[in-house]
Amino acid sequence: MGHYTESDQSWGKHINIGPLQWGQAREIVIPMTIPAGEQPYLEAILAVPHPITKKDVKTSVKGDDREANLDARIALMRSKTVMVAHNALKLGNEGKGEAAQNAMKNLVTEITTLCEENGDPMNLTALKIDVSTRMQKALDG
Repeated sequence: MGHYTESDQSWGKHINIGPLQWGQAREIVIPMTIPAGEQPYLEAILAVPHPITKKDVKTSVKGDDREANLDARIALMRSKTVMVAHNALKLGNEGKGEAAQNAMKNLVTEITTLCEENGDPMNLTALKIDVSTRMQKALDG
């Protein structure tokens, strides 16, 4: 999700997240079915070229948490916003403006519901405001 370049590999999925600045964070949303049990179900490996040798320097983390938390839900909404906006632009270019507007309205409803269910967290409220005003207005033409 989020329109990152991805490819299937024999060991899993390769996702190019683009350049990172020192200390910068990225959230990558990966749709999956999490198996029951306590074993890790995901390993994420970040490979960055060394500035001098150009050889990849790698670090990894394993996922074993089986409860969706609010941070994960908010990351999903941000990723979904990118996907819906990209699709809405495509629909608009194809002369399907009403479908594009409806897609954005549905996204606003989904974000609003998540806000209301979780006490209007500031970062999700900011996304809701951005989507329901600037992004939706851009499609209203």
